[in-house]
This record gives sequence, structure tokens and C-alpha cells, in this order.
Amino acid sequence: MIKTLLSIFLIAFFPIFSCNYLDRESSLLDRITGEKGVASGSFVEQTFSRSDIRGLSGIEGDLYSGRRWNDANGENIVVFSWFYTSQDKEINTSKSKIGDTLHLRVYHFLRSKNAHWQMICCVEDHEVCDRDWSLYGGFIPESIAVTDLDDNNIGEVSFVYIKACVTGISPFRMKAMMLEDSVKYIAEGTTIIDYGYGEVAGKKEVTYNSALKETHQEFRSHFNQVWDTWCVHSEKYSEGHYRHKF
Repeated sequence: MIKTLLSIFLIAFFPIFSCNYLDRESSLLDRITGEKGVASGSFVEQTFSRSDIRGLSGIEGDLYSGRRWNDANGENIVVFSWFYTSQDKEINTSKSKIGDTLHLRVYHFLRSKNAHWQMICCVEDHEVCDRDWSLYGGFIPESIAVTDLDDNNIGEVSFVYIKACVTGISPFRMKAMMLEDSVKYIAEGTTIIDYGYGEVAGKKEVTYNSALKETHQEFRSHFNQVWDTWCVHSEKYSEGHYRHKF
């Protein structure tokens, strides 16, 4: 009798406790998909693999990273690539290096229903470095993120990259960008140097492009947070996250 009553209690009440717990855990998934675990044409990030770029035309350089998601516009793939070129000049039958260039590329491809992949946005940047200076640059991998900050079922991809031609420990130029539906939101400035022991050089100086100035507060708050996260660097930091030294 006691065992029977206990079984009835567990069957009747345990699902309530379990559902309450799962509801808390799955609230983010519900917000993304619109329904519990069901993608209904809303923003849903997917796993990116190298094979995803097959059939995409116009990509220059070596694959660095990528992101893939579905949203109200259709299927989206963003490809990050980079490459390096060096220019030599013959002087008295010997070659002298006169310029190294780092090239950074970001491509956003979209495929709507029953359509082919189309490139809807492209970011091209480079850094030229002469003679014996040190050329730094590259994407910060941890900064790459896909979001839907404005809840319009259209995904945004944000990322940060740096570039610099410097001697010693010097500020790097830094750009934080976000792409949404072919619109580019851009913040740019220089990094702050942390010498250690509480000694820093420089201050937060960042400018927004017109698209970012005129957009809603959610995007600007996101950029402020991203910038504060990545704008400080040290010599050790440079060899770590900014390890793309040529």
C-alpha cells in the first residue's frame, strides 16, 4: 500500500519539478527557436565545417574560421580568411625586402529558399609593414559570435581584429565589427598597453561609423562591452591572442 502511494506521488509530482527545472534551463533555446526545441524560421546557429565553403565563390586567402546559422532571411554562412604577401626589390643583384602585407577578409553568404548562395557583404582590410618592423595582425577567435540582439529573427555576426606595424610594445589598431543583413556596424580605435604592475599607457578612444551611431541601444551596448573586453594588451598578450606575427 505504501509502495503504491509512493509511486502515485512520484508519477504525479516529479514531472512538475522536472519541467520547472527544464524550463529554466531551456529558456534560451525557447527564445532562439520561438517554440520549445522547434526551429520555426527563426534565428538558429548551426555547426560550421570546412566543407561548408564548397561551392562558395569569390573567397580569397586561407580559411581562418567560419559561422553558420538559419534566420528569417534563409541560410547564412560567414567565412573568415587571411593571407600574407611580401614584395621584394632587386638592389645590386640581391633582393631586399621592402614591404610585407597582411590581408584580412570576411565574407557573408546568404541562400534563400530555392535559391543559390549569394555574397551579400564583404569586408576587406590590410596592413602594410616596411623593412625590419614587426607586422602583427589577425582575428581574435574568442570575439567571433553570432547573435540576435534585436530579436528580429535576423542573425548578426560580430568579431574583432587587430593590425599593427610596430617596434617594441606599441598600440595596435583595433576594429570591432558586426554584420547584419548586409549592413556593417564598425567601431575602431587603438588598444591600451598594459605594462604590468598597474602601469598602463593610452586611454579608451573609439569611434563609431554612421550605421552604429544611428542604430538602437542594444547594438551600441554590445559594442561597448566587446571593446572593453579586448582593447587592453601586453607583451605576453600580444604573443598569445595576437600571436599572428610575421
